[in-house]
Amino acid sequence: MFAYFQVFPSELAGGISGDRLLPYYIMLALPQGVSGLLITAIFAAAMSSMDSGIHSAATVLINDVLQPLRTKVGSDRRDVKHARFLILILGSFATLAAFYASSITHILKASSMMLSLFGGPILALFLLGILSRQANFRGWLIGFVVAVPTTLWLQQGTVLHFIYYFPACFGTCAAVGYTASRLLGTVHGGPLGPPELTLWSRPSITSHLDAT
Repeated sequence: MFAYFQVFPSELAGGISGDRLLPYYIMLALPQGVSGLLITAIFAAAMSSMDSGIHSAATVLINDVLQPLRTKVGSDRRDVKHARFLILILGSFATLAAFYASSITHILKASSMMLSLFGGPILALFLLGILSRQANFRGWLIGFVVAVPTTLWLQQGTVLHFIYYFPACFGTCAAVGYTASRLLGTVHGGPLGPPELTLWSRPSITSHLDAT
């Protein structure tokens, strides 16, 4: 593609740059049939990534959220119906997120914006559970509620570079989540997390800390 437009610079229309360059090149320079196959491959790659993520999210919600809340054992047929309903909801949400991402001109910025809103809180959840016995889900949920609007404000209301969106969301969620967990534990009490589930209970870590 680079060589083609170097040899034929007049073929490059004005306003075509960045993410628009590849589809423009496919439609302009490649023969019929080949261009269709490439466009099909791009759509297939996008759909395979999207549907696997949606199905995985629906499966996690059914097995880890819905089933533990039940008082009676449900049938597989009922779980399939619930999974289909969740897939419809998650697919609609993904479509709305795609419309939001399409309004962002830079693909790396769009990726960073979406990743920060979801990846940052998830990373905070895992690290809080691994590094602290005082952290709990209620505290993390408070951190999530604070971190997402804060990150949206940074994205829409400031000129902060998009590379800082993820660490900002992660840091806010982790800090607020840990603080809220400690405060909730002080007020309401409750048992600490099992020490064997944290990083500090590993034998190699414990022996290294004792040696130092």
